[in-house]
Formats: sequence, structure tokens, C-alpha cells
Amino acid sequence: MKSINLLGSGLVSGALALMCTVAFAATPTFKDAVNEYNAGKYKEALAKFSVLMKSNSSNPTLHYYSAMCHQNLGQMSEARTEYQYVVTNGDAALQDYAQRALASLDRKSTPSASSPYSQINGMGMLTTVKPNISGMKVAAPPPGNPRR
Repeated sequence: MKSINLLGSGLVSGALALMCTVAFAATPTFKDAVNEYNAGKYKEALAKFSVLMKSNSSNPTLHYYSAMCHQNLGQMSEARTEYQYVVTNGDAALQDYAQRALASLDRKSTPSASSPYSQINGMGMLTTVKPNISGMKVAAPPPGNPRR
């Protein structure tokens, strides 16, 4: 009977250890989240940053990474909100990064009309693309206007 009790208590201890291990493994680390982000797994990274923010909601670095995930997922409104939090609460370097990101989002949503060849590249940056005119016929100059 004692051996059954010891066996029973061993099973309970093993089950508790397994539950603790599973619970511990379910809590991501900052490094886990950054690794997911760097691997281009933005949805997974965002989920991990969100879990981390539940216990540390005032951490500007978490908000910054969250903003970048949202931006890469095409969720620009959420990205803007997170970047604005960082501009208000981050250190000087992080504020600068967030301000640049916000400016990039603004340029992406409202392209400049300064050049008819302006376009937004894949990084959200305004670039100038010159048209390809090779192979185009050029009209002759009007009469009385000699070429120089």
C-alpha cells in the first residue's frame, strides 16, 4: 500500500513538473520575439511582443517592435499608434527611429507631387524613377529652329 502511495505521489509530482514546464515554455522571451521578427515571422513576433507587453506595457522597445510588426503586416493604423507611443515615451534614439518611421508612413500614404516620376518603394520611402525612353522616336525640331 505504501508503494502505491509513493507511486501515486510520484505521478502527481511528475504531472506538476510537466505543467510547470509547459507554463514556463508558453511565456516568450524578448529574444524569442526578436528572433521571430528577424526571421520575417511578423504575426508570430507580434503575438509574442503582445504577451510581453501585458506584463510590461510601458516598455517603449516592446512598442517599437510591435509597431514594426504591424507595419510589416500592413496594419498601418496600429503601427502609427505604437510609433506615437514610442515618440512620447522612448529614449532619444528610439524616439528618432519612431519619428522616422512615422514620416515614412506619412509619405507612403501621401506621395509627393513634386515630381511626376515619384513613387513609393517597398520600404515606404519616396523615390524618383526616371522613365525609360530608349527606343522612343524623338520628333524633329520645328522649321526655322536650327539645332545647336
